[in-house]
Formats: sequence, C-alpha cells, structure tokens
Amino acid sequence: MKTNFIYKHDNNTDVAMWVLNSLYIPEKDVYKIKCRWLNIVNPKNVFDLGVIDKVEVKRADVKNWKVYEPI
Repeated sequence: MKTNFIYKHDNNTDVAMWVLNSLYIPEKDVYKIKCRWLNIVNPKNVFDLGVIDKVEVKRADVKNWKVYEPI
C-alpha cells in the first residue's frame, strides 16, 4: 500500500486509513502499516480522529482497500 494515501475498506462507511508508512513482509505475506484513522461519515467534513495505529493487512486483502477521495 502506498504511503501518504487514504484508503477505505469496501465494508467500512465510518472511517478510513491514512497510510503513514508501509512495509511489505514477504515471509508473512502481509503489509505492516503505520496509519492514522479519519472519520469519513460526512465526506464534506473529513477529520482526523487523532489515533495513530499499527495494523497488518494480508496481501490478498489489499484488493478490498480502495483509495478514498472525499467529495
């Protein structure tokens, strides 16, 4: 996943993930991601929730994360 992009999961309507740093680990077939979470309930008023998190996303699941572009 590309750094400095905002991604929204297909099944999520409330929050999106802003990728700060991403590292692919071939042995585990996952991306280790440092991200901030954004509230996207109102696309005209997207705001940072102030939460920095570290998550792992399996490479097979990356297809479910789309680049998010608010209105």
